[in-house]
Amino acid sequence: LSIEVPDVRKLGADLEAEAESLLRLAHHARVESQTLAQLRDALLPELLSGRLRVPVAEELVGADT
Repeated sequence: LSIEVPDVRKLGADLEAEAESLLRLAHHARVESQTLAQLRDALLPELLSGRLRVPVAEELVGADT
């Protein structure tokens, strides 16, 4: 299969701004996902083992419940 890829240097200003906005959004989503995965990986073993209780975990992460 061949797929034509347009030259992004020839995009109009409005399309370029929209593409940059989408790229920023995707980047922030990846960073947030990585942060949440690290938090999960740190808390889950402690919660499952009983060494950490949910109220204490909420205090550690600053949850408002």
